[in-house]
Amino acid sequence: RDSSGQRGLPGDGAAGAVGARQQRAARRLRLNAAEEGWRRILSSRTLLLITMGVYVPQIAAGIGVLATNWNDPNACDLEHLLKWRWWALVSVVRMAAFLLVMTMDHVLVDEERSPLREFVLRTGGEEQLILWHDKLARGKHLVDVLGLVWFIIGNLWVLSDDDSSPGQGKSALFILCVFFIVVYYIQICLPCAVAVAAIPVLCFCLPCLLRFMVRMQDAEAHAERRGAEEDVIDRIPIRKFASSQLSSDDDATCAICLCEYADEDQLRVLHCGHAFHKDCLDPWLRLNGSCPSCRAKVTGMPDTEMAPLTAASREEDYGSVPAERLAAGGVGGGGARQDGVDFV
Repeated sequence: RDSSGQRGLPGDGAAGAVGARQQRAARRLRLNAAEEGWRRILSSRTLLLITMGVYVPQIAAGIGVLATNWNDPNACDLEHLLKWRWWALVSVVRMAAFLLVMTMDHVLVDEERSPLREFVLRTGGEEQLILWHDKLARGKHLVDVLGLVWFIIGNLWVLSDDDSSPGQGKSALFILCVFFIVVYYIQICLPCAVAVAAIPVLCFCLPCLLRFMVRMQDAEAHAERRGAEEDVIDRIPIRKFASSQLSSDDDATCAICLCEYADEDQLRVLHCGHAFHKDCLDPWLRLNGSCPSCRAKVTGMPDTEMAPLTAASREEDYGSVPAERLAAGGVGGGGARQDGVDFV
């Protein structure tokens, strides 16, 4: 402050601190969004459908080729024939076993009305269901590890053979093995490519992505989602932002859209103290009932802590909402007071 008691212009150090804090908040939010997106993408049913789409054609092709070319006349010699034959056969068995274990796990855990789940619950209760889920999860991981080992062996047997003959490319077994290996390479590299492609989307298009994800949910996913209910979202206090009392080191940026708050902007103030644009936060909470910044749960809060505001109080301008207080979790306690402003 100067001698008259007025605030001076922010210095370079304060501006740098504000920028660093905004970057950390935005980075944390996008990591949370990425985690939530991957959790939904890798949900049991979605992952099962993707796995079936990848494995079923390979299993069908493997069975057909092995049945018609068990003694492939185009194989280089007996040694190569045995390598290709048994590597392809074990690969088909591995994919079928993985698909079977994954399907059983989905039916037991996620299909609440499945006969298998009801039978396990009726005979052994919830403890038996959890035990079966753990066994199937370990079995799935074991098949995954064995598949990786067998993939390495296939590279050595099929692609690293120096004694290949000119007629090797005519062998149906050899082509089948190469096809399996190429698909496995795609399975390994595709998640990395998707993650790299998702970085610009998460950085620049997160609000649009949230709205798109909300509209893409079908009725069943809508019923099973982990987002907050509409009545819970409606009970979160709404405040109008005012910059008249904003200090130089306050963070006045919405971490979802990365836009600075403007006067009269409607902000929802979560119980943890973080605040966001109402139009940005509501779609987020419909997908994930937790704070985008600190992951504090919004659902399940006691009604005494989320008492609904009256119509008059919702429309009232509560004056300045210092962003430093919002980011640090200073809002949310009943009767709290700062800069002469009461927060409910």
